[in-house]
Amino acid sequence: NFRGSSAYGHEFGIANRGDLGGQDAEDILAGVDLAIAQGWADPERLAVMGESYGGYMTNWLIARTKRFRAAASLFGIFNFITDYSNSEISSWEKDYLGKYYWEDLDLYLDRSPAKHAADIHTPVLILHGDADHNTFISNSQEMYRALRTLGRTVRFVRFPREGHGFVEPNHVRAQYEEILAWLEAHALGLGPSRVRAAMEPVRSGAWELRVAEVRAPEHYGGVSPKARFLEVEMLVRAVAPTTERFGLLLLNNAGGDIWLEAMPGETGALGAHHCP
Repeated sequence: NFRGSSAYGHEFGIANRGDLGGQDAEDILAGVDLAIAQGWADPERLAVMGESYGGYMTNWLIARTKRFRAAASLFGIFNFITDYSNSEISSWEKDYLGKYYWEDLDLYLDRSPAKHAADIHTPVLILHGDADHNTFISNSQEMYRALRTLGRTVRFVRFPREGHGFVEPNHVRAQYEEILAWLEAHALGLGPSRVRAAMEPVRSGAWELRVAEVRAPEHYGGVSPKARFLEVEMLVRAVAPTTERFGLLLLNNAGGDIWLEAMPGETGALGAHHCP
């Protein structure tokens, strides 16, 4: 737990007041270093993500370091002046920075990721609800505009009706699909077009096929690939009444082998034709 979070008493919980983006950020990076030292994390495939204050810290960290290959920022602060001016909780900045922005403009600017936007090179996915009156969506709009102008890799997804956090089931699902696709593409290097396309359902007649997950395992049963293993989990369902059976035509233009396996316990017929 970084300074300013819970579980270590009151003084620890307020240790980052007046120091947002200071020792709290140092603690987070120290945790990353420990995870790497313990062998739990690959330093070449690091990603960072967070919501609300965690979104601010995500924005701040990718503006201060290039060690992350991908980032997902969910309804986070980008500009403290913008956030104070639009949030329904306008006391937050005063509580945590100690002053209003007209009393210490340099502090508000220096601790805002917006001031350091040109230093952001990490591909970042930005998610925000249109009805968020806590961390106002203008934060994410400003970040997206700045990074687009700078020619950075960025994607901005707005969720209608959502406030400070997503609650509609279809939005919750979309949130995780977006994050998964982004991290697969940029942290694991599977390629953005291939992974994002996999998340879009394909309709044929009464049947719908959706790729639920794409993975690139390093080995199967201790066997390493000549190039790469690519594991694709597909879900097929009938979206309209039908008596027709479905089949799959697998086109393998890249060479290598293809296996098709049904999940244990699944009912119904599965047909496939492999074209090498």
